Amino acid sequence: MKIKVIAKTGKKEEKIEVLNERELIVFTKVQPIENKANKDIVRQLAEHFSVSKSRIVLVSGKMSKIKIFEIK
Repeated sequence: MKIKVIAKTGKKEEKIEVLNERELIVFTKVQPIENKANKDIVRQLAEHFSVSKSRIVLVSGKMSKIKIFEIK
């Protein structure tokens, strides 16, 4: 399943807002430096979907606020 994620970095709290079943907004406290925000987003998605982090792959948008992830 592929999902679209809008990344909101450097926020005061971590949370996930569901826009629809394929689109999410992920809020993270981490700044987008050295791929740390992407790793935190993967961690939050793994918790949200109850899967391991290894099953979540960033398909596109590594340096963009809009990202596409695939959950295997």
